[in-house]
Amino acid sequence: MTDPALVLRGWDPQAFRSTRIASAVPSLVVAVLRFALRRTGCCPPEMIDAHAAALARDGSIETRTADGHPCRIRLASFAGMPASVSGGVLGVGLAHCLAFIRERLDTYREQLRGAYFRDPVLNLLGLVDAVATVPRNEKEMVHAT
Repeated sequence: MTDPALVLRGWDPQAFRSTRIASAVPSLVVAVLRFALRRTGCCPPEMIDAHAAALARDGSIETRTADGHPCRIRLASFAGMPASVSGGVLGVGLAHCLAFIRERLDTYREQLRGAYFRDPVLNLLGLVDAVATVPRNEKEMVHAT
């Protein structure tokens, strides 16, 4: 299932790749974007510098892969404050990220019951879910004073 905040109108994305970029000087951002574009192989090598600069400036670009397939590349900031994102960068807030993860966990609760996740946040959410389903005995909830 696709997260509605990430839907690309008119595009059928085959892969989603992300690069975390902290607030930094513009030249560092362009350098990081050049590295990411080179590493993913999503655009012809001769276009990497121009695409990195355009991506840093506009937040998204439309191009073609080295094989000639249409491609849209965009920057996204996850779990931050969407209002603090600028330059055409897609901002997906923490509340949305958490709601999306909770929805997936709820949808697949039966399949995931008892699963162990390497990610500590997913394990915490699983623990909260497990504790919420345990019937409580009010006598156990009373603390001796």
